[in-house]
Amino acid sequence: LFWRSGWNWFDFCIVIISLVSLMSANVPGIAVLRVFRAFRVFRLFKRVDNLKLIIDGVLASLPGLMNAFMVLGIIMGIWSIMGVVFFCKVDEQKFGTFAKAMLTMWYVRTMDTFWINWTYEKENPMAVVYFISFSFFAGIVMTNVVIAILLEKYLAATNKLKSKSAKADKMIREQTPTEKIAFFQAE
Repeated sequence: LFWRSGWNWFDFCIVIISLVSLMSANVPGIAVLRVFRAFRVFRLFKRVDNLKLIIDGVLASLPGLMNAFMVLGIIMGIWSIMGVVFFCKVDEQKFGTFAKAMLTMWYVRTMDTFWINWTYEKENPMAVVYFISFSFFAGIVMTNVVIAILLEKYLAATNKLKSKSAKADKMIREQTPTEKIAFFQAE
Protein backbone atom coordinates (compact mmCIF):
# COMPACT_ATOMS: atom_id res chain seq x y z
CA LEU A 1 0.00 0.00 0.00
CA PHE A 2 2.85 2.38 0.85
CA TRP A 3 4.62 1.85 -2.47
CA ARG A 4 1.50 2.52 -4.57
CA SER A 5 1.64 6.26 -3.94
CA GLY A 6 3.93 8.32 -6.14
CA TRP A 7 4.46 10.80 -3.31
CA ASN A 8 5.76 8.00 -1.07
CA TRP A 9 8.25 7.03 -3.77
CA PHE A 10 9.28 10.66 -4.00
CA ASP A 11 9.80 10.87 -0.22
CA PHE A 12 11.76 7.63 -0.27
CA CYS A 13 14.11 8.99 -2.95
CA ILE A 14 14.60 12.24 -1.03
CA VAL A 15 15.49 10.32 2.14
CA ILE A 16 17.98 8.13 0.25
CA ILE A 17 19.58 11.19 -1.36
CA SER A 18 19.83 12.87 2.04
CA LEU A 19 21.42 9.78 3.60
CA VAL A 20 23.95 9.45 0.76
CA SER A 21 24.88 13.13 1.05
CA LEU A 22 25.37 12.76 4.82
CA MET A 23 27.54 9.65 4.48
CA SER A 24 29.84 10.95 1.80
CA ALA A 25 30.19 14.65 1.29
CA ASN A 26 32.54 14.24 -1.68
CA VAL A 27 29.89 12.93 -4.11
CA PRO A 28 29.51 15.76 -6.64
CA GLY A 29 26.06 17.26 -7.03
CA ILE A 30 24.29 15.06 -4.50
CA ALA A 31 23.68 17.93 -2.08
CA VAL A 32 21.95 19.86 -4.84
CA LEU A 33 19.42 17.05 -5.24
CA ARG A 34 18.24 17.66 -1.68
CA VAL A 35 16.64 20.84 -3.02
CA PHE A 36 13.90 18.63 -4.43
CA ARG A 37 12.46 18.48 -0.92
CA ALA A 38 10.86 21.82 -1.70
CA PHE A 39 8.59 20.06 -4.21
CA ARG A 40 6.76 18.34 -1.35
CA VAL A 41 4.67 21.52 -1.16
CA PHE A 42 2.87 20.30 -4.29
CA ARG A 43 1.04 17.79 -2.07
CA LEU A 44 -1.09 20.69 -0.90
CA PHE A 45 -2.63 20.97 -4.36
CA LYS A 46 -4.61 17.78 -3.72
CA ARG A 47 -5.90 18.88 -0.33
CA VAL A 48 -6.64 22.60 -0.82
CA ASP A 49 -9.49 23.01 -3.30
CA ASN A 50 -8.64 26.61 -4.26
CA LEU A 51 -5.04 25.69 -5.10
CA LYS A 52 -6.24 22.70 -7.09
CA LEU A 53 -8.65 24.95 -8.94
CA ILE A 54 -5.86 27.36 -9.88
CA ILE A 55 -3.56 24.56 -11.02
CA ASP A 56 -6.37 22.97 -13.06
CA GLY A 57 -7.00 26.32 -14.76
CA VAL A 58 -3.32 26.86 -15.53
CA LEU A 59 -2.87 23.32 -16.89
CA ALA A 60 -6.01 23.65 -19.04
CA SER A 61 -4.71 26.91 -20.48
CA LEU A 62 -1.33 25.52 -21.60
CA PRO A 63 -2.37 24.75 -25.21
CA GLY A 64 -3.79 28.25 -25.64
CA LEU A 65 -0.71 29.79 -24.02
CA MET A 66 1.55 27.88 -26.39
CA ASN A 67 -0.39 29.36 -29.31
CA ALA A 68 -0.05 32.86 -27.81
CA PHE A 69 3.70 32.38 -27.39
CA MET A 70 3.99 31.21 -31.00
CA VAL A 71 2.23 34.41 -32.08
CA LEU A 72 4.67 36.35 -29.90
CA GLY A 73 7.55 34.57 -31.64
CA ILE A 74 6.13 35.55 -35.02
CA ILE A 75 5.79 39.18 -33.88
CA MET A 76 9.38 39.13 -32.63
CA GLY A 77 10.48 37.63 -35.94
CA ILE A 78 8.73 40.33 -37.97
CA TRP A 79 10.23 43.13 -35.88
CA SER A 80 13.63 41.42 -36.04
CA ILE A 81 13.51 41.40 -39.83
CA MET A 82 12.48 45.06 -39.83
CA GLY A 83 15.33 45.79 -37.37
CA VAL A 84 17.90 44.14 -39.62
CA VAL A 85 16.62 46.13 -42.60
CA PHE A 86 16.42 49.48 -40.77
CA PHE A 87 19.37 49.33 -38.37
CA CYS A 88 21.93 46.88 -39.77
CA LYS A 89 24.28 49.68 -40.80
CA VAL A 90 23.58 51.69 -37.64
CA ASP A 91 24.48 48.96 -35.13
CA GLU A 92 26.00 45.73 -36.41
CA GLN A 93 26.27 44.33 -32.88
CA LYS A 94 22.54 44.41 -32.15
CA PHE A 95 20.97 44.18 -35.61
CA GLY A 96 23.65 42.62 -37.83
CA THR A 97 21.86 39.30 -38.31
CA PHE A 98 18.41 37.91 -37.73
CA ALA A 99 19.62 36.00 -34.65
CA LYS A 100 21.18 39.13 -33.13
CA ALA A 101 18.01 41.08 -33.85
CA MET A 102 15.86 38.35 -32.22
CA LEU A 103 18.06 38.53 -29.12
CA THR A 104 17.70 42.31 -29.13
CA MET A 105 13.92 41.95 -29.40
CA TRP A 106 14.02 39.53 -26.48
CA TYR A 107 15.78 42.20 -24.42
CA VAL A 108 13.15 44.73 -25.42
CA ARG A 109 10.37 42.22 -24.68
CA THR A 110 11.68 41.75 -21.16
CA MET A 111 11.30 45.52 -20.80
CA ASP A 112 15.04 46.06 -20.63
CA THR A 113 15.55 49.80 -21.03
CA PHE A 114 18.66 49.61 -23.23
CA TRP A 115 16.61 50.70 -26.24
CA ILE A 116 15.92 54.12 -24.70
CA ASN A 117 19.64 54.82 -24.37
CA TRP A 118 20.32 53.24 -27.77
CA THR A 119 17.75 55.53 -29.42
CA TYR A 120 19.38 58.63 -27.89
CA GLU A 121 22.88 57.48 -28.84
CA LYS A 122 22.03 56.71 -32.47
CA GLU A 123 19.78 59.78 -32.91
CA ASN A 124 17.42 57.85 -35.14
CA PRO A 125 13.77 58.99 -34.97
CA MET A 126 12.68 55.80 -36.77
CA ALA A 127 14.03 53.80 -33.80
CA VAL A 128 11.55 55.44 -31.42
CA VAL A 129 8.58 54.39 -33.55
CA TYR A 130 10.12 50.94 -34.06
CA PHE A 131 10.68 50.17 -30.37
CA ILE A 132 7.45 51.72 -29.09
CA SER A 133 5.36 49.83 -31.64
CA PHE A 134 7.11 46.57 -30.72
CA SER A 135 6.63 47.25 -27.01
CA PHE A 136 2.95 47.92 -27.63
CA PHE A 137 2.27 44.76 -29.63
CA ALA A 138 4.58 42.36 -27.83
CA GLY A 139 4.15 43.80 -24.37
CA ILE A 140 0.71 45.20 -23.90
CA VAL A 141 -1.38 43.29 -26.46
CA MET A 142 0.21 39.88 -25.94
CA THR A 143 0.16 40.21 -22.16
CA ASN A 144 -3.56 40.88 -22.33
CA VAL A 145 -4.02 37.84 -24.58
CA VAL A 146 -2.19 35.62 -22.08
CA ILE A 147 -4.25 37.01 -19.19
CA ALA A 148 -7.47 36.45 -21.15
CA ILE A 149 -6.53 32.82 -21.84
CA LEU A 150 -5.66 32.17 -18.20
CA LEU A 151 -8.82 33.86 -16.95
CA GLU A 152 -11.05 31.97 -19.39
CA LYS A 153 -9.69 28.58 -18.32
CA TYR A 154 -9.81 29.48 -14.62
CA LEU A 155 -13.45 30.52 -14.94
CA ALA A 156 -14.22 27.31 -16.85
CA ALA A 157 -12.62 25.25 -14.06
CA THR A 158 -14.60 27.22 -11.46
CA ASN A 159 -17.87 26.65 -13.33
CA LYS A 160 -17.09 22.95 -13.66
CA LEU A 161 -16.54 22.69 -9.90
CA LYS A 162 -19.77 24.60 -9.20
CA SER A 163 -21.78 22.33 -11.52
CA LYS A 164 -20.37 19.22 -9.81
CA SER A 165 -21.27 20.67 -6.43
CA ALA A 166 -24.77 21.56 -7.62
CA LYS A 167 -25.31 18.02 -8.97
CA ALA A 168 -24.18 16.50 -5.67
CA ASP A 169 -26.49 18.82 -3.72
CA LYS A 170 -29.40 17.93 -5.99
CA MET A 171 -28.77 14.20 -5.51
CA ILE A 172 -28.72 14.63 -1.74
CA ARG A 173 -31.97 16.63 -1.75
CA GLU A 174 -33.74 14.05 -3.94
CA GLN A 175 -32.98 11.17 -1.61
CA THR A 176 -35.79 9.95 0.59
CA PRO A 177 -35.28 10.06 4.36
CA THR A 178 -34.98 6.26 4.40
CA GLU A 179 -32.16 6.37 1.81
CA LYS A 180 -30.36 9.03 3.83
CA ILE A 181 -30.56 6.96 7.01
CA ALA A 182 -29.36 3.85 5.16
CA PHE A 183 -26.41 5.81 3.74
CA PHE A 184 -25.25 7.02 7.16
CA GLN A 185 -25.74 3.59 8.75
CA ALA A 186 -23.56 2.01 6.02
CA GLU A 187 -20.64 4.19 7.04
